Amino acid sequence: MSHISAAVVHGLPSWPDLLSRVHVIRSRHGGGRRGTVVHVHPGRLEVGDVVALEDLRLTSIARSVADCARTVSYIRAVAIGDAALRIGLNRSDLADCLGRTAGCRGAGQARRVASFIDRGGESVGESFSRILLHRAGLPVPRLQFDVRDGAGVTVARADFCWQEQRTLGEFDGRVKYGRLLKPGESPGDVVFREKVREDMVRDLGWEVVRWTWDDLDRPAVLAERPSPRIRSRPASLRPHGRSAGSGGSPHPGDGWPAHISDPAAHLRSSRTPCGVCASVGGVRGAEPSAPRGAWVLSRRRRSAPPGAGRRSTG
Repeated sequence: MSHISAAVVHGLPSWPDLLSRVHVIRSRHGGGRRGTVVHVHPGRLEVGDVVALEDLRLTSIARSVADCARTVSYIRAVAIGDAALRIGLNRSDLADCLGRTAGCRGAGQARRVASFIDRGGESVGESFSRILLHRAGLPVPRLQFDVRDGAGVTVARADFCWQEQRTLGEFDGRVKYGRLLKPGESPGDVVFREKVREDMVRDLGWEVVRWTWDDLDRPAVLAERPSPRIRSRPASLRPHGRSAGSGGSPHPGDGWPAHISDPAAHLRSSRTPCGVCASVGGVRGAEPSAPRGAWVLSRRRRSAPPGAGRRSTG
């Protein structure tokens, strides 16, 4: 297995509309073959490109990410790449795979994806947020920033941080609050604890900005959420480069063609998707919630994995 089929077995994000076919790579001359159940891609696999997982042979994480970066939409490919870095993807392995597929369709987009991905994006929602904030022209934020008090004690960890402007950004997905639940607690307990935590952060002089999945559907509104003091800084004074835990891209277009002014709305549309997206189903995605191998069994019934229709929520 290869491409998104291998990616989902590795535990990377997936979306229901990408799971209707099993993707495989075979050494063959000419083009591939896209059938009802199987999509055969022509290609050459090196020894290190193939790994074994239980009774399955599939492409490695690096090769799977490289293939997805060429064949799925930019915004989804970044989410896949961010997740892969969190589970151990080696950037040099990815670069090697991209170098061997340099002449393939989508290679340019794949290079842009590789330059933008960051292990600090801890959910699909955070990955999408980072892309849209970048497209809005905001400075590159630090990711997963520890906020400390005067004694150096960590009081909070923020998804995004514009340190010079003393502004923190938080993507609020339901999954995040589920992870914060302690034994015997209710969701209300988590919300209250988060409120106390945010009050402590504000007392230290930080501004806190929050957004949700609904805001990702409205990129213009999301861009106005961060503090005006971020917007007012001249470009020459904005942070630049890639520090540890920061994500940014030197490519202002992020792979989106000029006619797409609202990428979130474009991705939501199921009508006439463009060649760059080559996918429908919306910005909202489903993070894999089934155990490894579950999708492989369900594909025999031509169905998506359990939970594949759920919204990815932070």
